[in-house]
Amino acid sequence: MKLYKQLMVAGLVIAATSGCSQKELPVTDTTPAVVNKNEDGTLVPEDDAKLVLWIDNKGYAEAIVAGFNEIYPDVEVQIVEVMDTETTQKIELEGPAGNGADVFTLPHDQFAKSYNSGILLPLDEDIAQGLEQTIMPNALSIVQTDTGTYGVPIITEALAIFYNKDLVEEPATSFEEIFEFAETFNDPLNNQFAFAMNVANAYNAYAFLTPYGFELFGPDGTDVDNPGFDTDAFEQGLEFIAELNTILPVKSLDLAGEFIGEQFKAGKIAYVLDGPWQLETYKQAGLNLGVMTIPTIDGNVPTPFAGVKNVHVSAYTDYPNASMLLAQYMGSEEAANILYETVYKLPALADASVVDGLAEDELLSVFLEQFETAFPMPSVNRISYYWSIGEKAISLVFDGQVTPAEARAAAVTEWNSLVASE
Repeated sequence: MKLYKQLMVAGLVIAATSGCSQKELPVTDTTPAVVNKNEDGTLVPEDDAKLVLWIDNKGYAEAIVAGFNEIYPDVEVQIVEVMDTETTQKIELEGPAGNGADVFTLPHDQFAKSYNSGILLPLDEDIAQGLEQTIMPNALSIVQTDTGTYGVPIITEALAIFYNKDLVEEPATSFEEIFEFAETFNDPLNNQFAFAMNVANAYNAYAFLTPYGFELFGPDGTDVDNPGFDTDAFEQGLEFIAELNTILPVKSLDLAGEFIGEQFKAGKIAYVLDGPWQLETYKQAGLNLGVMTIPTIDGNVPTPFAGVKNVHVSAYTDYPNASMLLAQYMGSEEAANILYETVYKLPALADASVVDGLAEDELLSVFLEQFETAFPMPSVNRISYYWSIGEKAISLVFDGQVTPAEARAAAVTEWNSLVASE
């Protein structure tokens, strides 16, 4: 595959969103590409287009391709199973040689790296404008830059609270209620707790840093020079995490792994913070299961991370029209129904009511409700600093080894040291 010629003519330069230096897309040809469209402005796929789709679930992909080929029967699509964590590097290595994918999926925390490396093709303007009408804004914003829209959000996720209806008569609407419930429910010697979560995981714990206004890398998650560690809001979030230890008196390291899930399935934990990927496991355990959004803390609404999986078009494709049409289809109402039916995951559609059965799904639909108020996990390169700094601060505070104020100061020092080492 060669780089999409229209981009070469434009001389597009990708500006690093993480404060890194600019990187120019590879240039091998300066002949303008012809974008073939119908009278209504829709793209026409190239003659004899043969696409390669990299994706991590073959069953879902086969159903997608079958639906796509009902609309575009002359476009051949080869499915190759590739783990999302390997995709960016493989495209960088294999794309220039013509061996990479035309279309591929990525979790959104890989977006900055992929965008900065120049492997993503911006979508046709008409397709991009259409997505603004059909995709949730906080999902679409992740793939939008000043130079265009570089993908289609297809899957969403956010943490919520599972609870055991046999243990909880009326689900709590505030954490103050959970703390009160813990006074009579907790039995630490028998590993029985009102509430549990993997505290040492900075992805999970982020929601509890936010009630007092902490926003990682600012309101848009793009201020790579200011993670927000040196703020009262961050320290107050750490104070709440320290308070959690009073109802969950377990070392943070012991809350990782299978402990929480096994105790919840055994009826020893009333409320658990977890993601939609655990839903089938808990249902199969035969629990009288409920799901609710995260309760308020001191009257404030916590905002967990919003996670999104996107489908992208390679900048090296020989078939940009066909590739963009496949990506567009994967974000459609029809594809959202396929997603729900085949892998039981939540679409990124603004109107999820078009997915048959989702509105009536009293468990999975709650995660969609939670996503609507979640904070899109920043996709900047320095997010890796948050994982290391955040997990250390959260764990030490929860375990009572440092005060929130001390953890705040240490986080600032560690951040400055990491930035200086770049």
